[in-house]
Order: sequence, then C-alpha cells, then structure tokens
Amino acid sequence: MTRVPLAFVRPEMRLARPVCDADGRLIVGAGTALDPRVVQALRRLAIQTVVVTGAIELAGWETLPPLDDQLQALHRRLLGTERSDALQVLAAAVARYLGRRTVRLAPPDSTPDAPSDPPRDV
Repeated sequence: MTRVPLAFVRPEMRLARPVCDADGRLIVGAGTALDPRVVQALRRLAIQTVVVTGAIELAGWETLPPLDDQLQALHRRLLGTERSDALQVLAAAVARYLGRRTVRLAPPDSTPDAPSDPPRDV
C-alpha cells in the first residue's frame, strides 16, 4: 500500500482503502480501479491523495514519504542557514503542517504521531 497524490495515479492501481467524505459516508470503496472517471470524481471532491495497491513502478517523487522522512528533509534543508527567530517560526509552522497533514491523511484505524516540537538546530 502506498499513498499517492491523485495526479500520479494510474488506471492499473486500485484503492487500498475506501474514500469517505467528512461525515464518514462512503464515496469510493476499497478495491475500486482508478480509471479516469473515478479520478475525475475524486478531483471534484477535492481529494488530494489516495492509498493504492499496484503502485510498483512509481518514482519516489510520486509518493508521499513518511512524516519522519519529511521532518528530516526539512531539517537538512535548513542546516547551514543563518539562525533567526523568523526561520525558527517558519520551521515550526512547516513541521506543524506536516504533522497535521499526516494525521489528516492517516487511515481511520491508525493514528500516527504528530510532531510536538519543531525541528531543532535550524
């Protein structure tokens, strides 16, 4: 199973998890093939990512990496930059966004740990 932005799904992929609306009503069931008609319907509903099976040939940039990898990349990106209060605030805001997005996109049966503290040594 892989979480993929809707822009990178292919017709041979199938949903690994159902897609539900904000009220928990089923929109598209698990196992549904992601043909152009289904993808268009999901786009109209502002769905941005889906968990799929059959994503064997996807490049790394076509998937969403785990939260820890994203936070490490943020930390590496900011290494060597001049420390400032503004940069610390920005790094904390990006880390909060990544954590909230991870929680929001997590399947209902799991709750990933959102970062409680921003990256240090920025």
